[in-house]
Amino acid sequence: MRRFNQKPNILLITTDTQRCDSLACYGNPHAMSPNLDRLAAQGVRFDQCHTASPVCGPTRCSLLTGTYPHTHGALENGMGRRDDLPLLPDLLAAVGYRNIMVGKTHFGKIPESFNVRHLLAGEKNQEVDDDYARFVRARNRSRASSESDPTPEELGSDTWVAQCAREAIGNAAAAAEPWFAWVSFLSPHSPYDPPQRWVDAIADRPLPPRRHADQGRTRLLPGLEELLNFSPDAQEPADFEKINSKRRKYYASCAMLDSLVGTMIDQLEATGQRKNTLVIFTSDHGTTLHDHGFDNKHNYFDSAWRVPLIISMPGFLPSGLTAGFAGWTDLTATILKVAGCDTAHVQGFDLSEPLRIDGVSPRRVAAASLFGTLALVADDWKLAYDLEHDTGWLIDRRQDPGEIHNLWDDPGSRPVRDKLLRDLLRWRAASRDRAGDLARLDPADGPVAMRVKQTLRKRRADEPERFLGQAAKSI
Repeated sequence: MRRFNQKPNILLITTDTQRCDSLACYGNPHAMSPNLDRLAAQGVRFDQCHTASPVCGPTRCSLLTGTYPHTHGALENGMGRRDDLPLLPDLLAAVGYRNIMVGKTHFGKIPESFNVRHLLAGEKNQEVDDDYARFVRARNRSRASSESDPTPEELGSDTWVAQCAREAIGNAAAAAEPWFAWVSFLSPHSPYDPPQRWVDAIADRPLPPRRHADQGRTRLLPGLEELLNFSPDAQEPADFEKINSKRRKYYASCAMLDSLVGTMIDQLEATGQRKNTLVIFTSDHGTTLHDHGFDNKHNYFDSAWRVPLIISMPGFLPSGLTAGFAGWTDLTATILKVAGCDTAHVQGFDLSEPLRIDGVSPRRVAAASLFGTLALVADDWKLAYDLEHDTGWLIDRRQDPGEIHNLWDDPGSRPVRDKLLRDLLRWRAASRDRAGDLARLDPADGPVAMRVKQTLRKRRADEPERFLGQAAKSI
């Protein structure tokens, strides 16, 4: 595998609310994803990528800062992140990158280090003033799209995002500068409003079976039920025709996104940039999509927390490889490492070097936080804990892939539960803001302060991740 003669370009493509079963390369015959399947064949597909939080804002803030929600402070949608943390585009700009932001942000204030911006400030069904609104209103069309009145494909927000991204990347290439582009689509987030041609394109494909759909709604952690305003005995209306129509539109939206991603990859190949561009494709979270009796994120089911992740740069990374665990803080670490930046403050792993050397992800487990809850997932087990209500989930992933049976109160599973819970709480306590600790420390405060500074300098922010991976081996 080669090393870089010049700084590589970095193309980060994110979607919103995309499940793993929307890609055929994840073993799903109902999915239509030829371009992303091709990207996976030219790179590394992660089978166990989990976001830093199963909801938009916290996860996006985690990628921007390289820290978990309980560190950056945006514990749920509507909560702002801290403004004193090192930011991904700032660090890239410092080593010569031209930064491009296209599409949805949802991570708070836009860093000034994004040189080029084409921004979406709201969801697809909102009438807000943003760059896309000005584009579509100039063409005598309302910004808001809906399932009953979808925006024409040529004017849709996803088409606009792809067009703006291709133009910005073309301009950056012409300027002969290394560039980082975060291309952030709104789909397949609701409203499920794909153009009819994409609904027709997948009409003959069977929908994936729903999990636990006919046995009532699976209980969530109490704190998350309160956030979603679920009553304990809430049941989903049994209008399966309406539900399946909604699900089919969801997968049609994913097929459309695959086509748009393909246009960007084709541009890189046609302009000779593909060989020097690291391409990352992923999503901020998934959704239950009526698995478990409801449709939402804000939970730790696989369908909401686990997301697709493909990383590709032929000649530098292996091609056609399937790897295991990864997380969104790992994306920050990987981007910074490839760009030549320091990653000591990032609560995640650089994936590129281990994959390049031996084809194995350095991550062995994944963890996340959401409001007053925490979760840990390993090969065999998943544990989620509600700190305020002192209760949780324990799922045997091997025996119960549908995540139906909660073993939290099962006496035979208690040793595993207690071990995982101790490891998770220790990880949470050890996940500190290393850069902030150093910045706030006053060495003039005496010999103890000097020793604290020396200790902090020796530590990396990913040490709790390494501990968690080692701890999982003993389960």
